Amino acid sequence: ALTSDDYEDMGEENLNRARKLLQRQLSLDNMPEVEIEEHIRSMPATYLLNTPREEVSLHIGYVRKAKSGTPVIDFMDERDTTFTEVTVCTLDDPTPGLLAKITAVFYACDLDVHSAQVHTRVADDDQRIAIDKFTVDFRTRQLTPGKRKEVTDYLTELLTGRITVE
Repeated sequence: ALTSDDYEDMGEENLNRARKLLQRQLSLDNMPEVEIEEHIRSMPATYLLNTPREEVSLHIGYVRKAKSGTPVIDFMDERDTTFTEVTVCTLDDPTPGLLAKITAVFYACDLDVHSAQVHTRVADDDQRIAIDKFTVDFRTRQLTPGKRKEVTDYLTELLTGRITVE
């Protein structure tokens, strides 16, 4: 039900219109059309309808890097709040459990997770890339530079197979 493309309020025609509009908007960002088309075609409708264009543009760049085997971990502080958004873009595991691995790192770093937007990009060649965004805090504050480095180091090590959750 969560991944269904069957939207009661939005027919396929309206969804295609939204995809075309997003594609036109993204083409202004001077990215290769092929990458834009592939990203829009590979992402679920919930992502396309609920993710700001600027963020989609960033994600296309993250996907490019993730395809080479390098996970992307990005941080953005939410203005006037105690939260930090952490975006993780990486090749999906062939076996289930990627979300559990990411949240294990958050647990080990003593972060509180307040929300998550979890999406998997499935390209025509069946390559799966996770684009997951989490709203977190560390002891009711935004993440400090030191905490960001700790999270980045652990996630990178874990997602590249150099360490295990254990």
